[in-house]
Amino acid sequence: MEPNSLPRFSETSPSITPNTPVASASSRNMQQEDHRRAKSHGAGAVGEPSSTAQPVLSRPLRVNSCPEAVSPGGISTANLDSSGHEQVEIPPRESITYKDGFHENAYDGYGELTEAGVTYKGQLKNGKRHGLGEYTFTGGTYIGRFESNIIHGQGEIIYDNGTCYKGQFIRGEYDGQGEITYSDSSWYKGQFKRGKYNGQGELLGVDGTHYKGQFKDDKFELGEVTYKNGDFYKGQWKDDKPQPHGYTECIHSGASGKGQFKNGDMDGQGEVIYDDGTYRRGQFKQSELDGQGEETYSDGSSYKGQFKHGEYDGQGELICVDGTHYKGQFKDGEYDGQGELICVDGTHYKGQFKDGKYDGQGELISANGTHYKGQFKDDICDGQGEAICANGTHYKGQFKDNKPHGLGEATLSDGAQLKGQFKNHQYEGWPNQSSRGRPQQLVAVAQPNQPSPSVQRPTVRADPEVALRELFDRTGDPDPLINYLRKSPQKNCIELDKILLWAIEHKKKGKSNYKAMRNSLWQEYGRSLRYFSDNDPLRGKRDRENGQSVGEVQNNIKTVWRWEGLLP
Repeated sequence: MEPNSLPRFSETSPSITPNTPVASASSRNMQQEDHRRAKSHGAGAVGEPSSTAQPVLSRPLRVNSCPEAVSPGGISTANLDSSGHEQVEIPPRESITYKDGFHENAYDGYGELTEAGVTYKGQLKNGKRHGLGEYTFTGGTYIGRFESNIIHGQGEIIYDNGTCYKGQFIRGEYDGQGEITYSDSSWYKGQFKRGKYNGQGELLGVDGTHYKGQFKDDKFELGEVTYKNGDFYKGQWKDDKPQPHGYTECIHSGASGKGQFKNGDMDGQGEVIYDDGTYRRGQFKQSELDGQGEETYSDGSSYKGQFKHGEYDGQGELICVDGTHYKGQFKDGEYDGQGELICVDGTHYKGQFKDGKYDGQGELISANGTHYKGQFKDDICDGQGEAICANGTHYKGQFKDNKPHGLGEATLSDGAQLKGQFKNHQYEGWPNQSSRGRPQQLVAVAQPNQPSPSVQRPTVRADPEVALRELFDRTGDPDPLINYLRKSPQKNCIELDKILLWAIEHKKKGKSNYKAMRNSLWQEYGRSLRYFSDNDPLRGKRDRENGQSVGEVQNNIKTVWRWEGLLP
């Protein structure tokens, strides 16, 4: 189908590695698989949205711990214990500068410690940083609470590269409610546990991608993501990959959908709307219509019935914008089985199909008036049948290649009767009889060699109005064009008058066509008059693109209609 289905979600993203240098770049790649293009039946698949890669979701980098010293290249782990927590003893007095008193030979109270560019200013207890303090190290500054030399409690750490965390710490790690802003302007705010995103949170990537929802160990778990281009997904995640399951809503490049999902695929009842106007609704399996469903295309064509793996399969009804109408059985996207087909040229077939062709027992009324009832093979009359031509000729017997061939009998338009052997459309009589003086050929007994139209999913036209004008040119039937203009929200009455004028000035099609058009066109014309009278503040004085006022164009319409004899 085309577009076949809501694309399944199958994305990958890098993991967040602890102790990654703050200045490095790490990103999450969110990509969706392309729509599988539908099998083309003639003109091609319909409504396939363009396939574009999803924007990159850059996860802001985090700092896993808050050690004694941080170098520009990364975090020093020399002073971490086996659990990754900082355990640094205050060095001897001889190696540092200290201001304040002592208590039992230990630094105690408020003081300043300076050593090799590392400075602590704040509260001390038993020789350890304890309480509120300011800690400046190579690469940044921490202001907040300490407990026994370990960052613990509420605090704020600012790195020289611009990264900043403000929130709660437990034993040297981000833990609790906090907010971190990175040097690339990306940020995260929400809950942390042991240095990782855990719980409810909100994340903004450097490319504008926004996630809001539940995290677990730095990975998305349940939430919604909105991409810079407007794409949207709301649902479950696993290993940072969307895992739609249950009722889910999503918007992505070219389409939006909602319904039941399973393991990343639409599975169950759902509906999808594509940017080109194509709409699908029904039973889905692995992101393809499978079971009862319906498709509506932007040009107004529609199918309603059974699907299998995204193809028309089973009982269904197809209505095309040009008026072609089929109701019956399909197989693999083709007419197959018992069905009824009415074509725009007036051809009407009812009977059996195979692989999109008349095949088996059927009844055909051709556009030229020939009425055939009998056997078909590969779109031609072949086997036993009966034909009545528009000129009154009647033949009953055997056919081959759309021609009387074999034993049969015919009644000509002048009443003459022929009975016996026919060969290649010619009467040969009985083997022991002379055909002298008898007509030798039956003219137009069978319908012309005109194959049945193949099943084509209606093509989405860039401009349906152009297509409908072409249809009007070929058939003289204005109804599809008028119906389109009547229903189209883009068309106002000014444009409608232009179309009416264009249609009426095609005088070569003959007066009879215009008499048939009179009622529908005149209704629209009257509607146009009411529109200008009631709603146009200029009351008919607005100039047209061609320089004519509304009144002038309407007078031209009246003049043309008088030429055609439709007005007194």
